[in-house]
Amino acid sequence: MSARSVQTAVRALDKAGGLVTPQEIADEWGVSKQVVSKWITAGRFPEPVKVAGRVRLYLRDQVEPFRPQS
Repeated sequence: MSARSVQTAVRALDKAGGLVTPQEIADEWGVSKQVVSKWITAGRFPEPVKVAGRVRLYLRDQVEPFRPQS
């Protein structure tokens, strides 16, 4: 991957609000990580960004519409 491609990818991530983990989502939304996991398993969440291993990362702007209304 060229340096230009990396810069473009970083800008796109910044524009999307960055990447968040299920734990960060749970902490910010005031729910448990288990609740977020249930939403993911039930298909009520966007697809994660592909990374190595079993790490799930989500684009912040894609998960925000799923935030429960309080």
